Amino acid sequence: MVALGARSRMLASGQQLTWLLMPWKQTCYRHSATVDLIAAPPGETTTMHIKPIAIALLAMIAPGQARAAMLSDAEATFLDQLATAAAVLEQRCTGYEANGAGGVQTGARLLGSPDAAMAMINAFDAAIKAHDGDDYDPRKFRPEVSEAAGKTFKRVRAALITDPEAACAAYGESGAASGLLRRY
Repeated sequence: MVALGARSRMLASGQQLTWLLMPWKQTCYRHSATVDLIAAPPGETTTMHIKPIAIALLAMIAPGQARAAMLSDAEATFLDQLATAAAVLEQRCTGYEANGAGGVQTGARLLGSPDAAMAMINAFDAAIKAHDGDDYDPRKFRPEVSEAAGKTFKRVRAALITDPEAACAAYGESGAASGLLRRY
């Protein structure tokens, strides 16, 4: 059981935890733990003491969640190609247009299946919509896709603005070679 003290205390991290509580018991069903919350007199606050075991548990869980949010090499490659092609189209580089079927084929080749390719395309679409403030499907949104695509898009767009002719030719040909763009 974790009891709450009668005063506010500073944690090692420099944060101060203070609580205004009513008397009750709280149970965490996921971990089968019960926490007694001891009420302070009206107007006073109490502090929750964090045990070292809880800190150790969080230290073990947090890196696993961070690793779960990383893109695989194949996903990163396909996403880089998608963001590059999108930047070429956004800057209206002459001679290139989107190749939808080619994009799915490229993604399927890299990711192993058309479904995986469509999932990445949908995640990229959700990232664009979220960035623009439009409605998007939160089930398809992946923060790591949004972050990686944003970095690539900004880098390519900056090159396209700085030297449009050379960058359009280089990135347009790259997109056409990968199958995401086609020449017209």
